[in-house]
Amino acid sequence: MTAPSGLPIYLDLATVMGIGKSIEKHLHIKQQGWTDKQTILSLMLLNLAGGDCVNDLQKLEGAEGDETPRASGGGSTLA
Repeated sequence: MTAPSGLPIYLDLATVMGIGKSIEKHLHIKQQGWTDKQTILSLMLLNLAGGDCVNDLQKLEGAEGDETPRASGGGSTLA
């Protein structure tokens, strides 16, 4: 178990609160690559996990034993 293993709870909370839907409704920034929802939720998770910079997303995605929520595509109800 790793420190980021608690992050799925925050993704579930974001789902219940409608944060993903709100992002999709109000932001229309990206034209290609990650969606606005994926970008914002990934940055929120990075902040919650104690990341210092965007490059720390790689550490978050590579956490050993982590079935975590990647807002970019797997393991979560928000993906």
